[in-house]
Amino acid sequence: MSAISRIFILILSSTVVLSAAVVTRGPYLQSAGTDRMTVCWRTDVATTEVIEFGLDPVSGMTTITKPGTNTEHEITITGLQPGTRYYYRLKGTPTSGTAINVGGTQHWFRTAPLVPAPTRIWIVGDSGYLYGYAENAFSSFMAAFPSQGKGVDHFMLLGDNAYPWGADSNYQSAVFNRYSSLLQTTPMWSVIGNHDVSTVPENHPPAPYFSVFSFPQNGQSGGLASGTESYYSFDHGDIHFVCLDSNTTANVFDTPGGGGMVDWLIEDLDACKSNWIVAFMHQGPYSKGSHNSDVEAELVQTRSHIIPILESRGVDLVLYGHSHSYERSMLIDGHYGTSATFNSQTMVKWPGNGSDLGGVNPSGDFITGLPMSGGVYQKAAVTPRAGAVYVVVGASSSVQAWTDGSTALVNPSPHPVHLVNLLVIGSFVLEVDAHELRGQFIGETGLVRDDFTIVKGARYQLQSAVPAMVSGQPGVAFPVTRTEATAFAEQVPVNIQLISGSGVTPTSASAQFAPGQKSALVTFSAALGSRMEASLAMTTAAVQPGAAQRAKYSIEGAARAGQVENTPSATWYASRFGTLPPSQAVWNTDADKDGLSLLLEYALGGEPDRDDTALLPVSETSGGNFVLRYLRATGRTDLSYQVLASTDLGAWPQPGPADVMDGPPTALGEPRRVELPLSAGNGFLRLKVELQP
Repeated sequence: MSAISRIFILILSSTVVLSAAVVTRGPYLQSAGTDRMTVCWRTDVATTEVIEFGLDPVSGMTTITKPGTNTEHEITITGLQPGTRYYYRLKGTPTSGTAINVGGTQHWFRTAPLVPAPTRIWIVGDSGYLYGYAENAFSSFMAAFPSQGKGVDHFMLLGDNAYPWGADSNYQSAVFNRYSSLLQTTPMWSVIGNHDVSTVPENHPPAPYFSVFSFPQNGQSGGLASGTESYYSFDHGDIHFVCLDSNTTANVFDTPGGGGMVDWLIEDLDACKSNWIVAFMHQGPYSKGSHNSDVEAELVQTRSHIIPILESRGVDLVLYGHSHSYERSMLIDGHYGTSATFNSQTMVKWPGNGSDLGGVNPSGDFITGLPMSGGVYQKAAVTPRAGAVYVVVGASSSVQAWTDGSTALVNPSPHPVHLVNLLVIGSFVLEVDAHELRGQFIGETGLVRDDFTIVKGARYQLQSAVPAMVSGQPGVAFPVTRTEATAFAEQVPVNIQLISGSGVTPTSASAQFAPGQKSALVTFSAALGSRMEASLAMTTAAVQPGAAQRAKYSIEGAARAGQVENTPSATWYASRFGTLPPSQAVWNTDADKDGLSLLLEYALGGEPDRDDTALLPVSETSGGNFVLRYLRATGRTDLSYQVLASTDLGAWPQPGPADVMDGPPTALGEPRRVELPLSAGNGFLRLKVELQP
């Protein structure tokens, strides 16, 4: 009997589910420039490194692929256009599993502009605690400012970003998880805080700080190459930002000639051509918050050795943290000793609190229209030693007792340079637009707790030419007006072309502004009938005596033309019609059918080929009077102006009420005003203009 062996083969089958790779950090943006952006992200498993970017979030994208696989990803996109929005998408394939595909309309960045542009920077300091206060500061800012129609151009961290030790996991919780929605569209910058590198001895081996961030070492974002991520600079439009390491001993105690941070700082600022300079660091020069700048070594060294370099090269704003409070100085210059050596008579460069909105009262509340408001700070355009504002933003995730142990809302023993001293959780918003720099401290509830503005330089506009007498001869005057800063004497070049027959003679002059003056005339004389054309000179030459070469100003308005003429009406008529007036009756005609006769156009500063109805006298009731206002045109010496009164529109007795000056004369004319009491009953006024024989 044979045994039959039977072999049963059991086949087991199963489906292996390949999990998708996940982006666990970022994306976040680094080292922004006019032609570049660095995009960083982390994945849970190693993947290939691919990014797509373009002007449209869906189509027409360009792809960049780096060789190999990694979990830490960093791609720098170059060759971009300045001031332009680009969308991007992250891709990458792991050795097994599903590829990542992260992007869309919410993943974009904007390159830095080459020219001045409205700019907003959101700033937090000592934000690394996980108590929930930092989240409140973030949400209140996002609810208020981006909803105004403009987002954030840069996000700035003033150190101690990730408590307690600056470990990678601390950064994940305190920075990348917390601010993820902002980081995917906004470049992030940081300084080194003492808690950012406390996991290791001073940078040996490198702290996670240096692997978390990717800052410009080679000047690729503007400024001078530093060769290190510990300190660097970058540009945005007309703003130069300088990041300083005031924590590392070798850097903060560096001296000139050693080839370190101090030498780099001097060379970087000497090469700067920007109109605004903003410096930021962790340990700063003035504080009576949770740290005392009179005794702590890094703060003393910063004040005595770093600040003189910044001030001598025109710094405007210095931002720092370390003290867990908010403190803000006056516009000051030259204070390098202890708090006891501060001299407000010589070191304060502008009076008042710098705000045009209000101010902080003794109870710590910001009150709109507070009487202490002294107007905005004004500075000569990039002139050294003109003053800077110092701001401690160290209360973005916690507040701690003042130096004297007090926990009061307002510091009872403040540093004498500081106007505002608050134990309030919040963040700082910096906005720069042309010639204005505004800073605001925003509390965690979204309320403004402090406000100041620095104005530097001005906008200039060339107005329409008007006839003028120059040294007793007929000529042309070109008014130049300015806005913003008016506290300084300034010179504005004006280019002139004198056109006579077929010849053109170029010449130039300057509009000379005295302190406080808002309008100046540039006058020229030439042969009767000569035509002149003027334009403001487009130049970066200094407009203030002694100002640095990088001083700039804004030009508005096209070139203006004017005709040299005698002041009598016949010359005015001849320059516009080519002949003398055929008779007196011609002055009653209306050449352009705008409702004003030639005589009224001549008297009120109009022209016979445009609608001049806006020049007619205007009236209103004010203070119990009926008020009539009109403008006597410049140079019309052959005219008489008279205001007549009537009670019934039938009889116009003479003389009527006397007219008076209604403000200072301008290049366009002399404003006049007539008042008629309403208590007199019905009253009517009219303006009578006559040509004198």
